Amino acid sequence: MKRMLLHGRLDHLLHQRNALFALAFTLLGLNCIQALTTLVKNERVVVVPPHISRSFWVEKNRVSPSYLEEMGLFFTSFLLEMSPESAAYKRDIILRSSVVEGYGALKAKLLEDERRLKKERVVTSFQP
Repeated sequence: MKRMLLHGRLDHLLHQRNALFALAFTLLGLNCIQALTTLVKNERVVVVPPHISRSFWVEKNRVSPSYLEEMGLFFTSFLLEMSPESAAYKRDIILRSSVVEGYGALKAKLLEDERRLKKERVVTSFQP
């Protein structure tokens, strides 16, 4: 009697293990398929610029010309429209979007410009 009960439980555990193995294998296969389709598929992301005038798109390694224009105007206004009071805030925003390789040199230049603005009490303006 005990042997039959033990054999029944063992069969149940084996069926349960096989079912979980099949489920795990199926999920692994689906993950692999999803990873492959993500690599092959060109995904286009539509981004709304800070000042909404036109939308633009960004792909893996390409951007639309309107993206370059909009972001160029955005960062140009941050760089060329400064006052002693707003210089630190604008410096932080610009540095947040900079690449790691140029971070140090850009930060040094922005700090130098900020010191000059405060020393000479200069306000700059830019109108595209």
